[in-house]
Amino acid sequence: MNTCPYCGRQSEDPVANCPQCGTEMAHSPTGSRASDSDRTVLLKAFPTELEAQAAAQALLAAGIPHLIAADNCGGAFPSLEIYRGIEVRVQLRDLERAKEILADFEAEKPEVDAETAERAGATPGAPAEAGSVPRAWSAGQKAWLWFLAGLGLGVAITTAILLDSDTGSPGSHTGTTERDLDGDGRTDEWVYWVRDHYERMERDRNSDGKVDQWYYYQGDVHSRYEEDANFDGKADLWLEFLHDLPATSRVDTDFNGQADVTYHFSRGVTFRADWADQDSGKLWKRASFRNGYIFEELIDTDRNGAFDTKVTYDAFANPIQTVKLE
Repeated sequence: MNTCPYCGRQSEDPVANCPQCGTEMAHSPTGSRASDSDRTVLLKAFPTELEAQAAAQALLAAGIPHLIAADNCGGAFPSLEIYRGIEVRVQLRDLERAKEILADFEAEKPEVDAETAERAGATPGAPAEAGSVPRAWSAGQKAWLWFLAGLGLGVAITTAILLDSDTGSPGSHTGTTERDLDGDGRTDEWVYWVRDHYERMERDRNSDGKVDQWYYYQGDVHSRYEEDANFDGKADLWLEFLHDLPATSRVDTDFNGQADVTYHFSRGVTFRADWADQDSGKLWKRASFRNGYIFEELIDTDRNGAFDTKVTYDAFANPIQTVKLE
């Protein structure tokens, strides 16, 4: 039995290279692969990264290992997610428990109160839609906010790419263009021009009268993007562009005003992500990506400043090996 050391595919034929990914095959005895209960299966495909990340945090809180798979070329083309969605996968042995956790989590979505319903035209007591503002969040509901800032890797990039077609021609002036995007009679987008060039754009996504997205330009090219993911008046995501492509992205996952994760891009594609301890500033986890897909993680489990664990992943982002480092 030949087993591919990269993607895990097995072949009865004596081939030199994996017929699936092309990696040189390694011989292994029958039964050496992980048990069937260890393989990953689809829990649910979500329409947006926001919902997938929120569900993943609920699984994480319950101690269920999981992974998120997105067919978007490593974040370079978020529009491809429309076709397959964002998949949340778990190991087969955890599937039934994960379904229960997911059902409980989705049942805890905040309801629309009367005031918000009247403003948004929704039905009081109905589940809140994206953009509505609940008065109070339970522990489960907070998971919906935990990784909202990661949306910048999808929605922010997509919106930035489509911005030129959304805002129209700059015209011949220095000033401000205002737009009502949701038709409620109130301005929720402001585009600022200087000598016929974009300077910045601001948006109010949840119609609370406060700006929560900021786009900045240099020479009509995207230079910076910021987002207030939980609508508390402070930015939680900072995205820097280089030659109109994402270069670095910093994310404040717990909304305390400090970035916890920094994503690094090469020509718009993720190649590394660093998690830093907020007190010491030392790295405690580093993920490495190949062509936008994770292949290795280094983890400092005891937070002493040195990586002590390495996790490797196959071509489908499945963890295949965990090694303790000396």
